[in-house]
Amino acid sequence: MSITEILATLRDRRLAPNKKFGQNFLHDENLARWIVAAAAIEAQDRVLEIGPGLGALTSYLLDAGACVTALEIDNGLSDYLMEKFSSRSLCVVRGNALKTLPETLDGHRIVLGNLPYNIAIPLMIETLICKENIPRRMVWMVQKELAERVRAVPFTQNYGAASIVFQTFANILATRRVSRHVFYPAPQVESAIIVAESLPLPDFLKPPKERVSYARFVRSAFTNRRKKISHFIKRFPTPPGILAQIEGFSSDMRPQEISVSTWVELYKKLFVFSD
Repeated sequence: MSITEILATLRDRRLAPNKKFGQNFLHDENLARWIVAAAAIEAQDRVLEIGPGLGALTSYLLDAGACVTALEIDNGLSDYLMEKFSSRSLCVVRGNALKTLPETLDGHRIVLGNLPYNIAIPLMIETLICKENIPRRMVWMVQKELAERVRAVPFTQNYGAASIVFQTFANILATRRVSRHVFYPAPQVESAIIVAESLPLPDFLKPPKERVSYARFVRSAFTNRRKKISHFIKRFPTPPGILAQIEGFSSDMRPQEISVSTWVELYKKLFVFSD
C-alpha cells in the first residue's frame, strides 16, 4: 500500500494514526512482499496477523493463498478491513491482542505482525508458550533494540530472560533492519524484522503449563542479574549432587552467563526430576 493510498484512505474514512495503539502504517510494498515471502506460506495455511492496520501485509497474505485471521484493536480499521476484503478469506477479530491471542492462536501455522513496543515481548512469548502447538513460523516487526535483546547471546548486555525464553522455543532464521521512513507516520525509532521457526521440544516442555512455568522460572532468576545463580537456586529444594550433572554449569555463574540449553537443563533438574 503506497503512502498516497494510505493518506487517501485515512482521509476518506476520517481516520488518523493512534499513538496509543502504536499505529505506524507500512508503505514500502517491496518490504511488505519480503515479509510475506519470509513467512513461507503454503496454500491454505492459516495465518494469524497481529495489528493489520490498513492491510499492507494482509493483501499479500491473501494473494499467497492464506486463510487470514487478523487481530485489530482499532474499530475504525476493523470496519475498513472487513469491507475491503469482504470477498476474501479474512476473519477480523476486534480487541487487544494480548487478550484475544490465546483464544485465536489454535490452528494457525504462521503468526506475524507489526508489534507496538510496549506489548511486543509479551505477545511474542505468549505465542510460544500458551498453546499445545507452537506456530511453524513467526515473522515479527519490532523495535530494533528489542530484536537485539531477543537474539542476544550469553555474556552480553542484552542477554536476558527474553533472549532465553524465546531461543528455547524458537530458532531465529534471520533478522533485517528496517528504516523508520518506510512507515507513515515515521516513528522515532528504527525497527527490525525477526524471522523465526519453532523448535522441537523435549517431552517435559511440551505441556503449555510447563512452558509457562519455565518462562516464570527464568524471569525470576533475572530479578538481580548481578548475583550468582547460587543465590537464586537456594529458593528450591535441590537433591545432593544433581546440579553437578549439568554440563557447563557452575553455581558461581551469573544468570547472563548461562546458555539457553543449560537453562533448560537446570529447570529439568530442579522441577522435573528433582525427586
